[in-house]
This record gives sequence, structure tokens and C-alpha cells, in this order.
Amino acid sequence: MQIMGRRNLQWVFVVLALFAMLGVATGGSVFLTGCTTATGGGGVGGEGEGEGEGEGEGEGEGEGEGEGEGEGEGEGEGEGEGEEENQPPVAEAGVAQGVTGGDTVTLDGSGSSDPDGDSLSFAWTLTVGTGVTLTGADTASPSFTAPDEDVTLTFELVVNDGTVDSAPDTVDVIVSRAVVPQLFIANFTGDNVTSYQNPSSVNGNIAPDTNLQGANTLLDAPADIVVNPTNQLLAVNFTGQSITTYDDAPNTNGNLDPDAFLFGAATLLTGPVSLAITSADQLMVANLATNELFTFTDTPSLNGNLAPTRTITSADLSAPTGINFGEGGDLYVANSGNTNVLVFANAANLNGNFAATRIIDSAAFGSVFDVNVDDNDNLFVVDNVNGQVHTFNDAATLNGTVNPDFTLTIPVAVTISAISVDSNGVGYVVDNGDNAVYSYDNIATRNGAVNPDRTIQGDQTLLNGPIRVFLSE
Repeated sequence: MQIMGRRNLQWVFVVLALFAMLGVATGGSVFLTGCTTATGGGGVGGEGEGEGEGEGEGEGEGEGEGEGEGEGEGEGEGEGEGEEENQPPVAEAGVAQGVTGGDTVTLDGSGSSDPDGDSLSFAWTLTVGTGVTLTGADTASPSFTAPDEDVTLTFELVVNDGTVDSAPDTVDVIVSRAVVPQLFIANFTGDNVTSYQNPSSVNGNIAPDTNLQGANTLLDAPADIVVNPTNQLLAVNFTGQSITTYDDAPNTNGNLDPDAFLFGAATLLTGPVSLAITSADQLMVANLATNELFTFTDTPSLNGNLAPTRTITSADLSAPTGINFGEGGDLYVANSGNTNVLVFANAANLNGNFAATRIIDSAAFGSVFDVNVDDNDNLFVVDNVNGQVHTFNDAATLNGTVNPDFTLTIPVAVTISAISVDSNGVGYVVDNGDNAVYSYDNIATRNGAVNPDRTIQGDQTLLNGPIRVFLSE
């Protein structure tokens, strides 16, 4: 064999390289004298091409069969390892919220996700409700100001991964009207009901925010008032022997016709003097003339000559002048005739003749005209003979003869007739004899002779024989 020079050998390698490139480009085989080279017909593009070429070349160099095997391997790998299909994202609109009118509400779509890990864009829409403007409706956490009304708002969230939209997801926001504390005052002599908003700040000869008065109202010696769960004002009329109902309690102003009028022989209202109402809309009435307690249900429908749903009679009842609910549905009764306080458990569901569950007596009582139980289970007893308010802690445990924990003496009082205590411990005491309402901070711990912190009194107040108060908050 002739031995080639170095330069000739270099040219051989160049020629071999050129023919190898030609073989790859054409998908065929190139044969040179003295050697055999096989190049695989690999797949075009992707992972199939790389694997086809590699395996084809290896097989060809070893056995001279590279073309067939290269093509088979290349085509199989190319088809099996193509690009994966895009998966749609998943919207998550968060959990339902309960808010108060005027609150700033933030929605939460941060739980949304994409199976492929793609970044998301957000689109929120209000689908149920009106009057709401979303700030940042294209973000994960938009916000808005809740309207001041009782309403349920529904928001829909759709997310997009840059290619497709998700299925929508929704969330509810339940809005409750913001309640402004409002003190309603029944004026027995004036045949009117007045009210003050934010009463803990009222002091002096201040005109009321509302005054319900006039012939159309059918108010006739209103002895007590309550506001029911549907925000209606109910007044019981002692002389009129009726219950009048007015929609939209906070705005009952002027000479309004009642929206409902309960009156007639079937009602048994022959001397109604006091009202108490449960959160389940069970209205109880103390009937002084017959020493009975009546229960009426579904107060928005109290119209016409309707009989009570249930009646409590008891040998223990004697001139019930004031009633109020305490913990667990216990009804506390100012039992004036016997100068004590009666308690009837589960009173709103009793029907028939029953002994009092508990009887509370005290040597401190000069009289018992009204009762109130606050949120902290303190019992307040109005003693109109002595011009005092007796306070007993742990009302739910009281039974038999007990002593008050505190006794507030009101030096300026003439004839006090009622009390109501708000959730902040501010007590409102009615002075029927002096056309005034006194308020005391932290009334549950006031003891001894203490002048009021504030007094509502004067001709501008329109107080005329005030007898009861009801605090809505």
C-alpha cells in the first residue's frame, strides 16, 4: 500500500467531511473506497432529529445498516415527544363575607392557579346587586365600599393564563345596614313618639330627630314602643287598646298613617302597658287590666282583629307594669301589685296557667314599675316611689330575697318610670313627672345619690308625659 503524505491525508479528511455533510443533507449514504459511512435519515426538528441522527450513525458505523435503523428511530422519537397541550387556569373567588354598610371590602382571588404555572390576569364582575364600584377589578384583590343597605352582592371572577379563560367562580358579600343607635321615647300624655340618634351625646333642650305625631298616626296614650327585626316601630296604646305599626322605624316622622293596626275584641287588649320582643319576632304584651301576658307572632302581619297566639295567666301576676327579656328567653316582669320581680322561663312559648319560674324580692324595693336586663346580665329595677334604680348582678341566678349590688338615687327625679341600657353601659332613665330623660355612663356601678351625666329636657324636646324608652342599636 502506498503511504500518503501529510498534505494528501488532510485532503482526504476534507473530502470525507464534505461527503458526510452531503449524506446528512440528502438523507442518503456516501461510499468511499476502503471505508463505509452511514448517516441516519433523522426526523426534522425537535427531539426526534437528535435521537435519529445519533442512533443511525452509531448503527451504520458498526454494521453498515445505519440508514434503515436511523430512519425508524428518528421518526418514532419525533412523534412521541411533541409539545404538551395548554391546560386552562382555575379561578378561586374566595370565601363569602359578612360586612356592614360603609365598610371597605376587599375580595380575594389569590387562590386562583394555573396547572402549567403560567402567570394570570384577573377580571372581576358584579353579577348580583347594584351601586358598587370596584377599585382594581383587574387585580387579585379588588376593593369597594359596601352600600348602606341590607343586600347580598355576588361577584364573579374569571382568570386568564394568556391563552384561555378559566371557568367563572363566584363569591357572595352579605351587607347589613349600619345601625345608628336610636332612642325612642313614648309620650303618654302627648300622644307622640320622639327619637334621638346617638343619644349618648345628647344633652340639654335639643329637638328630636323624629317626632311621630298627629291624628293620622292613631297614637292614643302610647304606653310603650319596640322595634321589630324587620325595622318596624310598634307602639302599644293604653287608651286606644291597640298596637300601631310603622315601617322604617328610624324615619317615623310626622303625621303618618300606621302600616298596620291591631284592634278589636279578639286582641284582648283591654289595658296594655308594656311590650317586649325577641329576636325571633315574638312580641309579648303586659295587659294590666287582666293581669295577663300575651304573645303575638309574625309582627309585620299584626293588622285587624287578631287574637294572641298564646296567653300566660298566673296567680303570681299582680299589676304587671313593665316587661323585658333577659338571657335565654327569660321574661322579667315588674310586678307592681306585689312589689317584686317575676321571671318566666321560655315565656314567649308558654300558653296557659303557669307559676313564675323565679320570684325576686328585696327589702330595698319601695315600688317596682319597670325592669331591664342589659347585655352583661345586670338587672335594673325602677323604684318610682324612692326615685331609685336598683342594680343586681348575675340576673339569671337571682331567686328569692336578695339585696341589690348598687342603688342609684337620682336627686333631681320627680317620678321615674322606665330604664333602658345600651351595649356600652349607658343607662337612660325616664322621668315622667318632670318631662325628662336622664343618662348615666356606666350605670351598672353607680351607687348613692348621683346627678345625671346628661339630661334631655325642655320645650324643644317635645317630651310630654314620657313613660317608656326603647333603644335600637
